[in-house]
Amino acid sequence: MGCRGRTGPAAAITLPVCLLAVSGIASGSAFADPRIRVIDHGLYEVKRSGKAVPARRTLTGKVNVVRTMRLTRRAGKVIAQLGTNFGLRIDLLGFPPGVVTLTIRARHPKVTNPETGVTRSVSEYDWRVTGRRNLYFGYGIRKRWHINEGIWTVQILYRGKVLAQQRFELVVPLN
Repeated sequence: MGCRGRTGPAAAITLPVCLLAVSGIASGSAFADPRIRVIDHGLYEVKRSGKAVPARRTLTGKVNVVRTMRLTRRAGKVIAQLGTNFGLRIDLLGFPPGVVTLTIRARHPKVTNPETGVTRSVSEYDWRVTGRRNLYFGYGIRKRWHINEGIWTVQILYRGKVLAQQRFELVVPLN
């Protein structure tokens, strides 16, 4: 993702909203009718770079930059365990050239950050991208309070309109 206008490295927020993105090549298509194509979704292996940027409308309050991501299993059902990363990759089609601001919205069961006391069932992040291909958005379960069973719906909006949506069912293991 071009996190705050950057290109190249990916960005991520640890759960409950964890954003990851890899900037790609700009699209040469016309931009009269912007749309988003979901390439894949499921479980990913990610490598974070250690950089972070503020994301105040999320429970963790930050986006962590990652270097790479790789789909390990296509899935809509996620076993919620520490170290799990899940999300989706997208292509932007028909967008104008230059920086585009997307809003990533996650609707999820109520989660409370014990460090700040903030409780949310909707988390959002404004995602500034320059790339158009192979962009990744995801969640990383890094702390026990991130483990939260239920339906998580990720929506990607452009200018207030939902252009893509992906549903994940998080299940807490019995052990």
